[in-house]
Amino acid sequence: MTRSDLPQFRLLAKHSEIDFSGHALSQMITRRISVDLVEKILRSDSNQLIESQSPSSTPGKEHADERVLIYDPSSSSDVIVICALTFTPIPQITVVTAEHARDEKWERVSGDPALIRKK
Repeated sequence: MTRSDLPQFRLLAKHSEIDFSGHALSQMITRRISVDLVEKILRSDSNQLIESQSPSSTPGKEHADERVLIYDPSSSSDVIVICALTFTPIPQITVVTAEHARDEKWERVSGDPALIRKK
């Protein structure tokens, strides 16, 4: 997914159910991040794609689908939503997890994206 795909991503988020993995719900409870907030970030017209991750075979971090990190700089909550996009049998957004943007991991910059991963 690229930034140019965000309008279609937002449309998918606005017009379909967003699926939450069990891991996502567990982590969101621990981190005190609500389902409503995550859905609001995914549906926002001001959200940004801050990172796209290819499928991974790294032990302990395996995932078969591309993952995208979505952030909304206009949100009052500093939360990053990590989700997978699947297209079969129907297009769907599955939330993998959500986390607070921690200063030790992310740098705030002006522009799009408003967050970049620290090296």
